[in-house]
Amino acid sequence: MGLITLHTASRVANPSDVALHELDLAVNAVRDYNASGSAVSTTGSISAGSAVLTLAAAEDFKNGQGISIAEAGASGALLVTSIVSGAGTTSLTLAASASMTVTGAIVQHDDTAAWQAFLTYLDTNRLAGVVPYGTYLITTPLASTGKLTKVQGSGTGASGTILHANAPMAQILTVSGGTSSFEYSGKVSDIIFDGNSKTTVANFIAKNLAWWKFENLWMGNSGKDGMQVLGCESCLLERVYATTSVRYGLYLSTTTLSDSNNNLILACPVGGNTQGGIYIDHSDGNHIINGDIGNNGTSGNDATGGVIFNFSNNGSIEDSWMESNAGYASVIVINSSNTIIRANNIYTVSTESPTDINLTQGGTTASYNTVIEDNRFLGTTTNIIDETTHTVAPHVFINRNYSSGPTVPSSAAGIQTAPTVPAANTAIQNTFGFDCYVVVSGGTGVDIGLGQTSTTTATGLASGAVIVRSGQYISLGGYSVTPTWVWIGI
Repeated sequence: MGLITLHTASRVANPSDVALHELDLAVNAVRDYNASGSAVSTTGSISAGSAVLTLAAAEDFKNGQGISIAEAGASGALLVTSIVSGAGTTSLTLAASASMTVTGAIVQHDDTAAWQAFLTYLDTNRLAGVVPYGTYLITTPLASTGKLTKVQGSGTGASGTILHANAPMAQILTVSGGTSSFEYSGKVSDIIFDGNSKTTVANFIAKNLAWWKFENLWMGNSGKDGMQVLGCESCLLERVYATTSVRYGLYLSTTTLSDSNNNLILACPVGGNTQGGIYIDHSDGNHIINGDIGNNGTSGNDATGGVIFNFSNNGSIEDSWMESNAGYASVIVINSSNTIIRANNIYTVSTESPTDINLTQGGTTASYNTVIEDNRFLGTTTNIIDETTHTVAPHVFINRNYSSGPTVPSSAAGIQTAPTVPAANTAIQNTFGFDCYVVVSGGTGVDIGLGQTSTTTATGLASGAVIVRSGQYISLGGYSVTPTWVWIGI
């Protein structure tokens, strides 16, 4: 707490944020690297071969800051340079001369060089850095080697830190470890990444990182994905808001170093993305918890949906709200085993998507051991459609779901079409995909047996009700007169 008394409120973006007070001792992108954080725009004129720019208004330009002049660069490209002198007047001397003569051209700040120098210094010295509130106009991609410990903005609200793509580029920022090893335990937080419909790959790429935290970020207006997580292990994405991207809000996939395994996506609002909300590709053990995933995908497009697990095992989506995700389904499981879909509220109407949950496959590999339980299906579309072809049963476990619409497979509750009573001393498996009461009556010499395999253990019961779990086996002993039974879904 003693550090706080060293600083005044004017030195930090949010005086109530203790972390920012402490980070004021860290490297500051504005104070130390001449970043402007200003989206002010004016017009100006400059002649080819000249470094003197005449402005329509002096505005807030300062010596040492970056500046851009539309169409004054080579072949009419954007001219990006820095201000040598003249700040506070309408005549600025620039570090580079114009290639083209322009009159009334748009003139803006450019914080690309300041930001890159800031990141490079943090990486080189393994330091933390703070970025005050403001809009930082970026014209070429920024890169970090992942050796920095923290980059913290001032938040994602109206007075937040905004990285704004001000020219076409692949991505605004990449934080990447090495090609043969991870970088560990860094953090990026409290920043808005605005693609401005100019990013062609993603707004932000995290690559070959482990144990990193990405918190309170906003990803929007990307020409492809909001955020890509590539080859990252055991990272936390918390309150990452991903919206209005042409492809996916969040995209997790592989690199030559690693799959993106064992990451936690916590309390992330993901909505309004054209192709899908969250796509997890060839990466295992990723868990989505307490998400708000809605209005993703395009109605009538079978390649779109809310959350997609593709060749990604041992993942889950739990305790999340999913609404009006269009295309194929709110949750699509493709060739992915041991997926858990639990305790979600899912609202989809039939005009948006044919199903809430779709189990599908590509080629001959199927999705095994999918658990669908304790969900509330609140819309009017079919709840579950299983399009897979399986040679191992059971492959889906459906338990304790509430539905207000049609359900396929049928709801677990109620009397089921019972399998044929097996021969004496022969076990049969519960392949319904949900637990059942089995009520046995009649017969002679009956001894009910239960087991996890076809080798069951006798209970000593000749009749009555027993619970047969999904995937469990039941036998009726060496009876001489065949009994009858009723199966009731739980």
